[in-house]
Amino acid sequence: MSRPIRWKQYKTFEVLGNMESLPEAFICANDKIAMTVIKALQQNGKWIPQDISVVGFDNCDLAMLSTPTIATVDNFLDEQARSAVCRLLRRLKEPQLPHERILYLTEFVDGESLRKRQPHLP
Repeated sequence: MSRPIRWKQYKTFEVLGNMESLPEAFICANDKIAMTVIKALQQNGKWIPQDISVVGFDNCDLAMLSTPTIATVDNFLDEQARSAVCRLLRRLKEPQLPHERILYLTEFVDGESLRKRQPHLP
């Protein structure tokens, strides 16, 4: 028994189905969107990654359960959350502290949704 399609998913299916040509890849804001795009592309007869690549962002647990598995970027959200809570608690104690700009590392996580390029040989 299939689940009902949500409105956002339906719109994604509709938009992708109406596109005259598709890009080489979709780079999605998160893995949930990547899963929706993959499903919509598959519903429109596209093979991932043979026809088109899809990449997510956030490395959610479902990325590895998707078919195909999603190539994604791990942004180490747990580390960001811990850091934010620590900074917030410190600012509550010391409101005069200067504002900080913090950069976090990310890591690419390969998945089956990304077509591998053949190396160019001279």
